[in-house]
Amino acid sequence: MPGDNLIRNLAYWARVRPDAKAVDFDGAGLTWLELEKRSNQIAHGLLARGLGKGDTVGLLMRNRIEFPEAILGTLKAGGTVVLLNMRYTPTEIRHPIADAALSIIVSDAECMDKLVGVDSYAPDTRVVTVDPVDGYGHLDDLRSADESRPEIAVEAEDIAFVCYTSGTTGLPKGAMISHGAVYAAGAAKTYAVGQSWKDRMLIPMPMAYTAGSIFFVRDGIQSGMTTYYLSRPTADAMFDLIEREKITAVESVAVLFETMLKSPRFETADLSSLRRAVTGGQYVSKELLRRWQELGVDLGQGYGQTEAAGSYITILTAEEAQRKMGFAGRAMPNLEVKVVGDDGEELAPMQSGEILVRGASMMSGYL
Repeated sequence: MPGDNLIRNLAYWARVRPDAKAVDFDGAGLTWLELEKRSNQIAHGLLARGLGKGDTVGLLMRNRIEFPEAILGTLKAGGTVVLLNMRYTPTEIRHPIADAALSIIVSDAECMDKLVGVDSYAPDTRVVTVDPVDGYGHLDDLRSADESRPEIAVEAEDIAFVCYTSGTTGLPKGAMISHGAVYAAGAAKTYAVGQSWKDRMLIPMPMAYTAGSIFFVRDGIQSGMTTYYLSRPTADAMFDLIEREKITAVESVAVLFETMLKSPRFETADLSSLRRAVTGGQYVSKELLRRWQELGVDLGQGYGQTEAAGSYITILTAEEAQRKMGFAGRAMPNLEVKVVGDDGEELAPMQSGEILVRGASMMSGYL
């Protein structure tokens, strides 16, 4: 049997819940069976064009239905997904493109201006688009008619994602995140919060960001829940979606929870379906947590890193959200965490030091 990879569960949900919705972008959705077949077509197309095991595919798009298809198609072909931040300037994007030696970039028309001059510094990189753009091939031309799953062995140690994370000592570094690491993070998350295929999760973040894509494969693909995205996550759009689709879970950075809090609809919106909300990725004020909790939503926070498979190192459960307000939670089930001083010795509680983490969901290293 192949190891714990990120595509086996997709085949499972396509068998047992083929007609259930897997993912939704602004109302345009795919069922589990559709997502399975369409990503298979992309995988066959990539293989036919010479993509080999471990070759890299860059994704530079706004939130749209082709994004998860391209992620899963790349992984099924044995490739590695490299997320390209759509906020990069044309100068900033040169480093990850060259550093990851991208074989193919899949982009949309809106982001094509960031690829100006790509032929000069990455002559072996092919660019295809999901919108008609003169001079470039279309993603649909890449699709094969074959809807079967390619017979490519994908192992737990194979690198699924390279995610670039800013450092203080130089250019952003590519964290190599294996299939097994994300799979372990998803299993730990499921144990910790009790998520399942019955959940409907809103991720109001770009898939071009590490969390935007990792959360989808970690939670959506593994647990079988329906994952919802918005191209423009305004307060009204988020409230409308939560009310209409009876969203049960929201995971996002604090600024989007603050956006909803400042809306006139915050006190009147029907949030009764929400049973779990987690934030992090930046400073989280106790006032933000308190206001949401007073509304009956046990908003808690977690702490994580790109290097921890783009996932949580610690998480605060709903049961502890009020009692431990302002804390980042307990270590996930598959991780060990400790804080040490300058001498490397573990510190007593309430002392500041360096955080050390080890376990199944840690990255394989920097590219």
